[in-house]
Amino acid sequence: MAQRLSSVERKRQIIIATLDIVSERGFGNITTAEIANRVGISEGAVFKHFSSKAEILQEVLFFIRTSLLTLAQNIISKEITADEKLKQILYNIFSFFTQYPGVPKVIFSEQLHLADQNLKGILAEHVKSYSQIIHNVIVEGREKGLFNRDCDPELATEAFLGLVQVNVFKWSISGHAWCLTDRADKIFNYFIRTLV
Repeated sequence: MAQRLSSVERKRQIIIATLDIVSERGFGNITTAEIANRVGISEGAVFKHFSSKAEILQEVLFFIRTSLLTLAQNIISKEITADEKLKQILYNIFSFFTQYPGVPKVIFSEQLHLADQNLKGILAEHVKSYSQIIHNVIVEGREKGLFNRDCDPELATEAFLGLVQVNVFKWSISGHAWCLTDRADKIFNYFIRTLV
């Protein structure tokens, strides 16, 4: 018999189970029956918390967005240099993806981008918000003389996120064959040389 949990706790279990399934088999292979089985509840119990599979996927995106933005905002509020903020943000992104390896398959899923305009919009808003955080840190570093005054914050933001994306994508398609966080220092050191 399933343990009695609050609605918030049960929803979180369903979200994490969905990410686990995505990690193992991809975005297109999710059924509410399997999510229920993974959590140890009936399929009907899943529908007590979510009205549809689309709503579950929407909440998965909100979970990803809230988690990553909270991690980044906690870092940028610290009294540390801009380069150290970027380093910690990079490490936290990689740690989050390592903890939830289904996340890259959700955010890089072409099925998600094409299938549901609402989900696509949530993802686009997340990318915009996260890009703005990186952009602001780069501007801060430039204004404080840490980074070259000629560096273009827009392009630097895209380069930072591009390095994240390509490494996470390679890690994901390798079946997580290597440690993503072990690459953080090497990637950061390469990136930071483009700013100074």
